[in-house]
Amino acid sequence: MKIKNDFVTNSSSTSYIVCIPESYKFSKKIIEDNINSYDIGDYDSIDEILISANELLEKIKSGTEISLGDDDTYSYELIRMVSELIPDDLVIAGIDSKEDSIIGIKTETIKKVLNYENKE
Repeated sequence: MKIKNDFVTNSSSTSYIVCIPESYKFSKKIIEDNINSYDIGDYDSIDEILISANELLEKIKSGTEISLGDDDTYSYELIRMVSELIPDDLVIAGIDSKEDSIIGIKTETIKKVLNYENKE
């Protein structure tokens, strides 16, 4: 699996448009293998980080836009970790924007577009 090395951190900002299958979840192993790259200090265990990372992933799957550093529910580092651990093949596009964010598109929307294209 190819993983993004970092979220855009220069003065310009990028929003990533992603479509994450309903069945996709972070495994404990992927969190354990990558946790040392992040300063996630508000959690007592890997299991708590895993739960929060997958909750955040569910929000993205539902179509909620998650802005890096502009969310009171999740820490900056957790959002950064989740954004960087989303496999590249689930990223539809990266677009210039006002702030770094992740925009989820529901799989049903992708299916509608594909079905529409097949009708023509």
